[in-house]
Amino acid sequence: MMKIILAMFIVLGIFLSQEMQGQTIDRSLVVDDLTENIPHEKIYVDYNTSLLFPGEYLLYSVYNVEEDNGEVSNFSKIAYVEMIGKDDSVIFKQKIELKNGRGSADFFVPTNTPSGSYKLIAYTNWMKNFKNAFFEGDLVVINPYQGDQKKLFQDTEVAKEIDLSTGVALKKGRREPIEQKDFLDLELSKKSFGKREQVQITIQGMEPDAAAGNYSLSVRKIGGLPAPVEVEPSQVLTKQENSSKDSGSPMLFLPELRGQIVSGRVFSGESEVSPGNRRVALSIPSYEGFAQFAITKENGQFFFNLDSGLRDESAVIEIVGNVQGNFQIQLDEEEGITTKDLKFIDYTINSEMEQEIIQRSLYNQIENAYFSLKPDTLVPVQEEIIFPKSLVETYNLDDYTRFEGVQETFLEIIKSARVIKEKDNTYVFEVRGLLGHLNMGVRPLVMVDGILVQDHSSLVNLDSNRIQTIKIIRDKIYLGPEIYQGAILVETINGDFPDFHTAPYAENVELVQPEIPKRYFKQVYNAENKNNRIPDYRYQLLWQPMVYVEENGGKIEFFTSDVDGDFEVVLEGFTPSGKPVLIRKTFTVE
Repeated sequence: MMKIILAMFIVLGIFLSQEMQGQTIDRSLVVDDLTENIPHEKIYVDYNTSLLFPGEYLLYSVYNVEEDNGEVSNFSKIAYVEMIGKDDSVIFKQKIELKNGRGSADFFVPTNTPSGSYKLIAYTNWMKNFKNAFFEGDLVVINPYQGDQKKLFQDTEVAKEIDLSTGVALKKGRREPIEQKDFLDLELSKKSFGKREQVQITIQGMEPDAAAGNYSLSVRKIGGLPAPVEVEPSQVLTKQENSSKDSGSPMLFLPELRGQIVSGRVFSGESEVSPGNRRVALSIPSYEGFAQFAITKENGQFFFNLDSGLRDESAVIEIVGNVQGNFQIQLDEEEGITTKDLKFIDYTINSEMEQEIIQRSLYNQIENAYFSLKPDTLVPVQEEIIFPKSLVETYNLDDYTRFEGVQETFLEIIKSARVIKEKDNTYVFEVRGLLGHLNMGVRPLVMVDGILVQDHSSLVNLDSNRIQTIKIIRDKIYLGPEIYQGAILVETINGDFPDFHTAPYAENVELVQPEIPKRYFKQVYNAENKNNRIPDYRYQLLWQPMVYVEENGGKIEFFTSDVDGDFEVVLEGFTPSGKPVLIRKTFTVE
C-alpha cells in the first residue's frame, strides 16, 4: 500500500511539473517504474446487443476495475469508448465520466453505417501504457438501406455458428439461463406474458457484499438472427498476453486523476520571441467564475486538468498579461490506442434471414417515427459551486435605479468595488478587502458571462442596460499561479458577451466533453397513459445502466411490447469485493 501511495505522489508531482508533455511525459524522467507500482486497470463494457441495425441504439455501461482483484478502481476519472471498423474507420469515439469506477452512455446507429463486422473497444489514458490492456468486444451491423452488402455476402451458406479464423462463437436462438444464487437471486413473476403486460423482476442480494453492488440490467428480444457472443464479466479479469508489459512507447501516458486533461501549445510567429513561461487561461462561458491558469514550458506546451461535471463544449483559451509578439494557440489532438492486431469475426447473411431483417427494419422505422413520444431524458448535472454563497454579494440591477454607464453603476450602487481611470485613459477595477482596504496593489478577477476580461475598459464601456447582475467577492482568490484580490462576476441579460468579446491572444476552442448520462424511457401502460394507442415495437424493453441492489431486495417493473418471441433478462457487473456477476433469465411473449 505504501508503494502505491508513494507512486501516486510521484505521478502528481510529475503531473504538475514543467516537464509535462500534454497527456504524456518522457519515461526517462520517472524515478521508479510507476507502471509496476500503481495497480493496473481493466475496463469492462456490457452492452445491450452485439447485432445492430441503423435506427437502433447501442446502449452500454462501463466498469473500471483493478486487474488483480476486480475491485472498483477510482484511479482514472475518464474512460474512452470507440466503435471501429476493419479499415480503421472510427464510427464513434466517446468520453465517459467515471464516478466510483462506473459510467454509461449510448450511440444511435446512423443510416450511413456500412454493413460489416466492428469492434467495440474501451480504455483509460493510463491503460495506453500496456499492450493489449484495452477491452474489446465484437459487433455486427446489418444495414438493409444500403445496396452494397459485399462485406456480409461472403458465402451462400447459413451464417457460421463458429468463425474458424477467430474462434468467436455466434449465439443463435435461446441461450441457457445462468444463475449465481451465491451472490444474487433474480426471479421473474412468471415465464410467459402477453403483449403490453407488466413484468416484475425481484432482485435480492444473497450476501451483504453483493447487496451493495452496482450492476446493469437489460431486457431485450433474442433469437432470429445470429449475433456475436458478448464478453462476460469474469473474462475481463483474465490477464491477456503481454498486458502486464509496457507498450514500448518512450512516453508515459498519465492517468486522468481528477477529470479530463486538455493540452495544447502556444506557437510564436517570431523566432526571437519564446513561447515559454507564458501564463495561459481557460474559461468556459456557461460556468460563471470558472477559470484555470497554466504556465507554458519552453516549447509552449500547456495543460489544464478539468474537474468532472463540466458539460459545455465551447471554451476560450488566452495568453494572460502584457504580451509582446505574435502568438497562436492550438489544442493537441487526443491520441488513441494501437488497434492493428485486432481480429474481426466473419459474419454472413443469406436469403433465410430476409424476412427477419425486413421485419426488424420495419419495426425500427415505426419506433423512430414515434420517438418524440418515448424520449430519454438527460440527468441534470449538479452545478459545481465555484465560490460559496456566503462570500458572494449579488446585485440584481433590476432592483435598483439603472444608471447610464457601468462606472456610475459602481459609484452609486456597489460600495465594495470601484472603477479607477488610469493616466493612459484606461480603466481598472478594485475590490475592497474584507477589512475594508482599497489600493491593495492586486487586481480582481473580472469575468463577464463566464469569460475572463483582462482589459477592464471593455467592461466599463459595456452598456449597463445589458447587465442583469453583478456579483462581488471580497476575499483573495488563488487560481494556479494567479492571485486576485476578489472578483467581479457580471452576467448580461442575454448572455451574449462571448459573441462579440475580443482579446489580442484569445482563441475560441471546442472541447470534447464526456457524454451526459441519461434516464432511459420506460414504457408504462395504464388508464392515464395518453399513448396507449400508438404502436409499440420495442425490441429493448428495459435498459438500466446503474442498478443498486439493496440487501433486503428490490423490485423492478416494466411492460412488454407488441413484439412476440423470446426475451432475455441480463443482470451483470461486479460486487464491491470484485466478484463478477452474470445472471440471465428468459421469458416468452405470446
